[in-house]
Parts: sequence; C-alpha cells; structure tokens
Amino acid sequence: MAAQAGLAAEAHMLIARYALFFEYVGTKFHGSARTPNFATVQGELENSLSNLSLAVLPRVHMSSRTDAGVHALRNSAHVDIVRRKRDGNEIVAPYTAQDILRAANHHLHTDAIRVVDVLPASPCFHARHSAVGREYIYRLVYPRAAHKGVLPRPIFEASRAWVLPGPPDMALMEQACAILQGRHDFSSFRGASCEAKSPVRSVDSITLRETGEGFFSPGMHGLEVRVCARAFLYHQVRYLVSTIAQVGLGKMKLEDVRKLIETPRTAAAPLIAPPDGLFLCRVNYDLVADAAALKEVGSLKLPAEIQDRIAAADVIGTDTGLVVRVDLPNDVTAELALAGTRWTYTARRADETLRTTSHDLTRMGVVAPGCEAAVLRAVLVRCIAESYLERALFWPGAAARGEDGSDAEDQA
Repeated sequence: MAAQAGLAAEAHMLIARYALFFEYVGTKFHGSARTPNFATVQGELENSLSNLSLAVLPRVHMSSRTDAGVHALRNSAHVDIVRRKRDGNEIVAPYTAQDILRAANHHLHTDAIRVVDVLPASPCFHARHSAVGREYIYRLVYPRAAHKGVLPRPIFEASRAWVLPGPPDMALMEQACAILQGRHDFSSFRGASCEAKSPVRSVDSITLRETGEGFFSPGMHGLEVRVCARAFLYHQVRYLVSTIAQVGLGKMKLEDVRKLIETPRTAAAPLIAPPDGLFLCRVNYDLVADAAALKEVGSLKLPAEIQDRIAAADVIGTDTGLVVRVDLPNDVTAELALAGTRWTYTARRADETLRTTSHDLTRMGVVAPGCEAAVLRAVLVRCIAESYLERALFWPGAAARGEDGSDAEDQA
C-alpha cells in the first residue's frame, strides 16, 4: 500500500528544494520578475524547468529582482520540484542537482541566460530571506581627458557601462563613499515606487577600483563601484552610484551628500544612474549551515506506522476542494485541506490545535492534471515531518528548531 501511494522511508523528501545560481544579460529581458507577455529571467527559468516530468509545474522564487537592463553575474533562486513518472501520476524520487542543471540549460530558449550551478537545499532555505549579503558592481567608463562636443560612445561597452564625460576626482568620490556607508535612512536613495516597509538599510561597504584602459574601448578608462549590503531598497544602488559620480564630476558637493542622509526624502537624489552598468555580482548564503539542515531532514525516518497510515488515508472530495486526514500516535489527528489553490494543514489533539499552517499552492507551482491527490499526500507528509523536526508533537525526543524570521528583501 505504501508503494502504491509513492511513499517510502524518505517520503518527506519527495518535494525537493533546489538552489539555482545563474547569470544573464539584462538588456535581453524585461527585468527578472515574471511579467505577462514579456521575456523575463524568471519566466525563462520556469519554462525551461517545465520540460521535466513534474507533478507540479515549477514556481521559481528569485533572491533579487533586477530591472530591465540590469545584468547578473550570479543571481540566485530556489524552486520546489515534485517529480512524477513519465507514464503516470505517481510521485517518485527527486532529480539530482546535476539533472536539474543539465535540463535547465538544455531547454533554455536564449543564450542570454545560463544556469551555472544547482545545489540541493533544505526546506527552510529561501533564496531571498536566507541571504546574508549581496554584492553589486557598477561599471563606469570615461575618456582620459575631459571631452568637449559629442561624447564618444564605445560600441563594445554599449549596455555594459555608464559613459562619463571626463575623468572624475577619485579622492572626492572616496569621501562620498565614506559618507554613504553604514546604517542610515536611505529614503533619498530609493525609487518612488519602493514597497519596502522601512527605508533603513545597512550598507557594509562601497569601494572603488580603477580598471585602466579597456581592451574593447581604447582611449577610455574604467572604474568599478562595488556596493555590499544584506539587502537594498528599490533603485538604491543606482542612486548611490549616481551621487558618487556627480561628486567626482564636480556637479555635487560632499555637503550635498550629507544633507541627503541627514534629511531623507524619497527619491531626493538628483539623478539615477542608467541600468546598463549595473551587475548583480553575487548573493551570499551560509551554505554550510543549510547543508547541515538538509542532512538533518534527510536523516529523518518517519516511523513505518506513520507511513502506512498516510498511505491508507483516503483523499476525499468536498464542496470546497480536497481533504486528507490521518490519525497519528498520541491521539493526534493531522489534516490537509485544499480549497482552490490554498492548502491548510492542521494538527489537533482532542480540542487543542497543536499546529496550523496555510499556504497558497501556487507558491510551489501549478499542479498537473491528475496529480492533485498525489501532491496532497506529499504535502501532508512534508508537514508532518516538519512538525516532527521543529518540536515533539507526536514522538518524544524530537529536536526543537527555531525559524528564521528574516524579512530581508532586495530590489536593486
């Protein structure tokens, strides 16, 4: 009976989470976030992964949203994959990370994006919330001497850098960087449509690096502005770089920069740098800790009695959707109800509610026709396993584990 339901000792691992790392040319996309009728990074990744044999068409969760024109050297995302047999609706053991990597790149329809790495991730890993740091690089190029007349625009730097009219004052730019570092109210440096609850951010560092004369643009010199923080406000990096550049060109004074920090007003910075020169360099995670969490989850062996009870439980149709209910040891009843696209998990003992969680199933993806019951069982097993890991609801000796309440977001 357990085999019929697709359950095994590792049944709670049938919903597999992966961390994706990828690079892309931002000018080829209408931003990174999914937008109907436009080519986007998220859309390309989801379309590519949809070619796998899946019970749930995947939903990719991005770590950082980037605007049209902004590039990435190593952006990241996570995705939950529920694999099924090609000739049926039975859920089977997950793909390996290398399977996902090969399939994703094979089915991409453009050479403007490439998946560079895929790692298995724990259920508690979240591409956005688990990030401990983000690094952006903004590229500037300029002629060796102040240019009069028409500004030269090197064609090989087009859409890859912001061309300045002349060499900036590096010493003044360094001083501007020092003013902008640290924890501040960055209202002056965020876009008017920024949805972040708080304008306060901690900028860990802003550094400058001269790159000399470019191979692709003889006579032009390069400068990289590297900005590091855990998370950024919408357009924050581009406003910061623009302000630093304006100081270097003598169009703003250092006192003007201090006023933007001391008297913050939304979008008060006078100019926003174009998206072309901005690169998301990397998103940093504590991957060692997540690997340990994944090992903990993978080592969990749900008792055979629990496996059998879930396998025997009927998935019942109701007026609002589907429900599956199972009696567990210690007089605990676990129930998973699906109404529309929203599932609700509840664990009870007599009249006491021990645990309840509710999520929109579309956060995982769109369930393939005919796979509803199998997916519902897989979600139920995962919920029971998470209860077991987090606190001793059903079995003595379950290890307590807290949850990360991070709300870090990134919209640069």
